Amino acid sequence: MVRVSIVRSVERERDNRRLAAQQLVGPPAGGVVQVVDRLLAVQAQDMRAARLAVRACTAGLTAADVDCELEKGTLVVTWLNRGSLHLVRSQDYWWLQAAHHGAAVYR
Repeated sequence: MVRVSIVRSVERERDNRRLAAQQLVGPPAGGVVQVVDRLLAVQAQDMRAARLAVRACTAGLTAADVDCELEKGTLVVTWLNRGSLHLVRSQDYWWLQAAHHGAAVYR
């Protein structure tokens, strides 16, 4: 019985660390850019889902807050991998693009 409780405790701790890394528990991020910075890339099937994913990690933000950062050029939407959308910081776009598609292409 003790072994089972230790395993469950380890699993619970692992799950909590995963949720915290994705900013789904703990203190909310300060804003849209902070979420994307922490996660590196927010993957979604469409922009509506991307906006919701960002807002799930924060408190008090709206879809318009995400759109504002896109309009300012702080964030960009790209298709880095698997044909799904990725919301990334504009300053990270170039190296992420090179990493996913081979640096030799960008000489």
